[in-house]
Amino acid sequence: MVMNDKERKAKAAAYMREWNRKNAERINAHRRAIREPITKICLVCGKSFQAVINIVTCGETCRKIRDHESRLRAKINYRNDPENRKKEAAHMRERRKEKEVKEREAAYKQRKEYKAQQREYQKKFREENPELVKRRAKDWAADHPFQARKGSFKRMELLANDPPIGKTALRRRLRLFGECCFCGRDGALTVEHLRPLSKGGRHKEKNILGACKRCNSSKGKKPWRSWFRKQPFHAMPREYFIALACEAA
Repeated sequence: MVMNDKERKAKAAAYMREWNRKNAERINAHRRAIREPITKICLVCGKSFQAVINIVTCGETCRKIRDHESRLRAKINYRNDPENRKKEAAHMRERRKEKEVKEREAAYKQRKEYKAQQREYQKKFREENPELVKRRAKDWAADHPFQARKGSFKRMELLANDPPIGKTALRRRLRLFGECCFCGRDGALTVEHLRPLSKGGRHKEKNILGACKRCNSSKGKKPWRSWFRKQPFHAMPREYFIALACEAA
């Protein structure tokens, strides 16, 4: 017959009650022996003292010394075991790895915050000192002509892959919207390749529109749709007409 947990617990409780009833004298004698003090020898200092049966030290100081010795002995026995040494070494490796990961994350976060602060500072400096920034850029370009025109050289190589576009056709494409094709700002327009030349775009009429310098620089090499939808001047009708006017949509 299989018993459930409740029946097993009830049977065990009944057995313990019966055992206690049969051994009542023995239990009481043991309790009296524990409570009655006897003369014992301290295991630490060797002095004799009066104590109950389960006390082995004469005072608080000896008890602390014995506890310390017991912990030290247990620690030595633990470290002398080869299996425990392997476990401890593996645990230390894991801790070092976690510490290295935390340090790398903290360093990355610090670099990220520092770069953000630098960008904010540089942006504020350019807004407050536009003339100084222009003069410094012009002086640097004069001192480093090759580096200043490095991007132009790459652009010229990409433009050389396609036949040149006539001035009339280029002017017609720039004035197709009569304003910046993105933000609608009036003023001087620059050649905007919707699909950048560096990303496989071609220097053809269907890939060219007129954009202001600010939008042209802000877009850069990014896909024009994703960039345009993040701008505050985004409008779906304008996006539709841009896609309709260019094959690069």
